Amino acid sequence: MKKILLVCLLLFSMAFAQPEVVKVGTYILNVGKYNIEEGSYTADFYLWFKWNGSIKPDTFEFMNGKPEHVELDIEEPGYLFYRVYGEFYETANLKNYPVDTQTLTIKVEDSVHTTDEVVYVPDDAEIGIDNELNVLGWDLKNSTYYVTGSYYPNWDENYSRYVHSITIARPESTLWKTLLPFFFIILSAWACFFLPLHKLGEKLALGGTALLSSVVFHLYLTEQIPPVGYVVLADEIAISMYAMLVFTIMAFIAVESLVIKKEMEKARKLNNWFKVISILVPVFVFALISLVS
Repeated sequence: MKKILLVCLLLFSMAFAQPEVVKVGTYILNVGKYNIEEGSYTADFYLWFKWNGSIKPDTFEFMNGKPEHVELDIEEPGYLFYRVYGEFYETANLKNYPVDTQTLTIKVEDSVHTTDEVVYVPDDAEIGIDNELNVLGWDLKNSTYYVTGSYYPNWDENYSRYVHSITIARPESTLWKTLLPFFFIILSAWACFFLPLHKLGEKLALGGTALLSSVVFHLYLTEQIPPVGYVVLADEIAISMYAMLVFTIMAFIAVESLVIKKEMEKARKLNNWFKVISILVPVFVFALISLVS
């Protein structure tokens, strides 16, 4: 009878047992070698665990990388402190390229104990990043951290996952470096509206050169990122410029047809209309692409 009661008591305690709470924290010292094409970067950071229960949380793993070096610096009752260095991965979101922002993360998860046994919570008091942290070619925007559940349907198990992320963005000067070449390219073509109406050869030469230059510059921009299955901001700008330049070339031909017929007044009016409409074309095309993409 006593054995039955003990078994029932054990089962009862297991059914209503609360998972042990483990405080997790990271302090990021450095992030480098960011390769946007591969989505890879190196990270050097401290990682620690604090707990009061019976389960030692040393069965952790990194879910988005395989560190080259994990050194246990401090081991005390209820406290583990590591120095970690290695390569990590995060898929880049290039929708807003070349003025995109990227999120680089460190993801830590218990590889043995489910959330029925161990639950991570952030150690808010000590989590942070080094003041001298710098990602070459990028501006550091912010640092965030959180704990989430990671569910694996194949085994119907849920594990606690700690995530520390930093958000980086391209410098604001990148936008101007992108827009200025396009601006001068289309300006050279648009200026042709101010040439004498009968100068079709010169207009076509300038318009064709501007179109070719915009294609070359577009290829230069996009070859710096991996192929993606969606339209990025650089594509939207370039396509808008293509539309404006093609419209401009067609406008030159339309005006010239009136000049040939010696309908000079109609040619002047049409040229003035095209001068205004050609400015609106890239705006309309850009808005349309943004709407559908």
